[in-house]
Amino acid sequence: MKKNVIFRIAAIVLMCTLVTACFASSTFAKYTAGATANNASLTVATWSIKAGKTAGTAAEIAGNPTAKFDIASTITDTNAADNQDATLICPGTEGKFEFVIVNNSQVDADYVITLDKTGLADLEDVITFTDNNTLTGVIAQGATKTVTITWEWPFHVDAATDNKDTAHGKAGGTYELGATITVNQAADNA
Repeated sequence: MKKNVIFRIAAIVLMCTLVTACFASSTFAKYTAGATANNASLTVATWSIKAGKTAGTAAEIAGNPTAKFDIASTITDTNAADNQDATLICPGTEGKFEFVIVNNSQVDADYVITLDKTGLADLEDVITFTDNNTLTGVIAQGATKTVTITWEWPFHVDAATDNKDTAHGKAGGTYELGATITVNQAADNA
């Protein structure tokens, strides 16, 4: 019986040795290699947007800049009487002004131009703008875009509006229109 136990123990030890040898040989008998990227780099896309009344006067946008426009200096046509001073507005006058946006960035940009009509007081009741209060669009990277805003003080044919026109004429005054431009990276670049 002692021989049988010794034989069994020897068989178990031999089996454990063979199993361990198989694992040890697969663990230590292989090629390995590794690498570390020490010189990897990322380049950040530039963000540089300028805006102004012309490309030559465009300045870097910081925050949400507001520009003021003297409406009388933007007159393009007077449909009023021939003796009207070309620097004054009245019913029948129309005009336009422009924003130039220069995108020196390496990404496309969305822009929003919001008109601030508070400087018009109640003159806002009679002057119409082509895009009412907000103009939006996209400007491609490296591009320059001119956004035109047109306005008109039309002749009116109804008595209520004629009375408003007449009241503005009697009051006179100088008015300003403001515009705020906001520019963000275009969503398709995000």
